Amino acid sequence: MLYVLFGQIQTDSLEDRFGKYRQLAASQYHVSIRQIYAGENKMRLQSTLPTVSKPSQHESHRDEQWEDLDRDEGAARANYNVVVTQDTLCKMTDIIPVLVYVAGYSVYSNLRKLKCEKCRDILAIDKVVTVSVEDPNYDLVKELDRGGLVHSSIFAVNAVAHSYAVVEELSRRDDFLTIPNQHEMATDLTVYLPTVDIL
Repeated sequence: MLYVLFGQIQTDSLEDRFGKYRQLAASQYHVSIRQIYAGENKMRLQSTLPTVSKPSQHESHRDEQWEDLDRDEGAARANYNVVVTQDTLCKMTDIIPVLVYVAGYSVYSNLRKLKCEKCRDILAIDKVVTVSVEDPNYDLVKELDRGGLVHSSIFAVNAVAHSYAVVEELSRRDDFLTIPNQHEMATDLTVYLPTVDIL
């Protein structure tokens, strides 16, 4: 494998963060360092303060609209039947090192938020003891590791592989692009899939 397409990795949170910098800098295209620092301070303050919404007479009408939207999305999800088989996973053998790397990053970011020892035992493995030297699936992680990368467990690699298979299958369908919340639908379909081990 010669390259990794990082464009296929979800970057919505980064785009959201940098978009807020531009919004807080009066929607200017070029943002100075001083404006970034000021925007960062404002965003920290916004994240610590609770949001207070003013009750209105149209609130019940808005709730009905959201319920209708949820019903429409649920009906759209029922139309998609995505099955991940052993053959689908066998076709991914050349990208398993990339999936292991992405799984390691997702485990790292989740463990930073969770601070849970049981979660760490389930999602990550001890790289010194468990990862054998001959295991080719961890070659990319070993190559890029300077001591800080997390070696993900088979559970996390399977979750990433199933997510990749679902998104790949959905991206082949033309009507998937018209659905309002594609990320949520792909996540729901991945969560409710029966699992097949990739490794």
